[in-house]
Amino acid sequence: MKFTELNKIINTDTDIELSVKDPDWTKMVRSISAQVGWLSKTEFNSLFTSYIDQPVFAFETFERVSKSTGVKNRLTSRFALTWENFDAFQKSTDILFLYLASSNLNWILYANRDRWAFSARP
Repeated sequence: MKFTELNKIINTDTDIELSVKDPDWTKMVRSISAQVGWLSKTEFNSLFTSYIDQPVFAFETFERVSKSTGVKNRLTSRFALTWENFDAFQKSTDILFLYLASSNLNWILYANRDRWAFSARP
């Protein structure tokens, strides 16, 4: 999956909040309470119980530009959705502002330094 595919379900022009295109999608927004990363194990389990083991894609919200080469790069990752994989990812990534999406685009998590938002197809 490429970052641009997220445009099917959200407006990626703004990275201040989660802007879902379909108003029927449920949306939950919370302040970050985890000591490291975005979600605690309890929050993860409450959001993702129905989606465990799905392949997911994580994207940084912006492109970094190399000072020496001018090459643009967006940090991305792919993994099977489990608490262990997600926690390892959130503890090791350099991504600051995150979109995490299922491969079939039926839900999305957005997180920044202050809050996270989760939205899913009804």
